[in-house]
Amino acid sequence: MRTVSDKSAATDTSLQLFTVKEAVVGVALDRSDEPLLKYLQFLKGPIPIEGLSFLHVIPNTRARLPLTVAPGVEVGKGEEEKAALTLSKKVQEIMPARAATDVEYIVEDGAPLEKLLSMANDKKADLLVIGKKADALSHGILAKNLIRQAKA
Repeated sequence: MRTVSDKSAATDTSLQLFTVKEAVVGVALDRSDEPLLKYLQFLKGPIPIEGLSFLHVIPNTRARLPLTVAPGVEVGKGEEEKAALTLSKKVQEIMPARAATDVEYIVEDGAPLEKLLSMANDKKADLLVIGKKADALSHGILAKNLIRQAKA
């Protein structure tokens, strides 16, 4: 006796309760990104995501420590372009069908929390996703501050 239809949740519109109009994903370009992208691949099956933006923020020491004696590390266009290329390759490996369509890759320098909140506000994001290191027992300070400062 077969109880499940051959339609998947991704194609059956009668099961879709809502759609995510815009999702902003903060990535670190390290080993914590792979589980994050796999989760996003899983999530987009039952929940359609129309717009998808990936943000990587290169921390700028001058933005975090304005009174340091040593000069801050300046980020050039070369590092930003290299990070954007790395980011697009990672997304293409995990989400090949989605990577070439309507995905936006943004690399900026500055404070990660401020940039993530600013981008989510500018794009009026419905969903904000960040990763977590696999070996960490608790969420990091970025996740805690993101929850405190994000507007509902």
